[in-house]
Amino acid sequence: MADYKRALERHAYPVLGRMRLVDIEPRDVRALVATIERKRLSPNSVRIAIAPVKAMLATAVEDGAIRSNPAAGVRLRTARAGDRWRRVGSSPTFGTLTRATPSDHRTIRCSG
Repeated sequence: MADYKRALERHAYPVLGRMRLVDIEPRDVRALVATIERKRLSPNSVRIAIAPVKAMLATAVEDGAIRSNPAAGVRLRTARAGDRWRRVGSSPTFGTLTRATPSDHRTIRCSG
């Protein structure tokens, strides 16, 4: 639940936060997705960031607060060869981290 809250605060609230639930339309959800994609996050990160919005809107439909889910038909981009996304760290950073971690605690392997 904390991850959903963090994703909403970081991504959704700045774009949709002042809107009434009944006023949110598919174009607004697409604008949110586009805003997140401009941050050069991977498609999987975009999917994770949009998940709480989709869940919130689905629950609103189930509860009768809105008639249809404006996020239901919004397509997310998929990964393509050659795509580049923002990295959390570079390979040298992970190498330094790996060397500093005791071998019996290493669970991450880096390549490249």
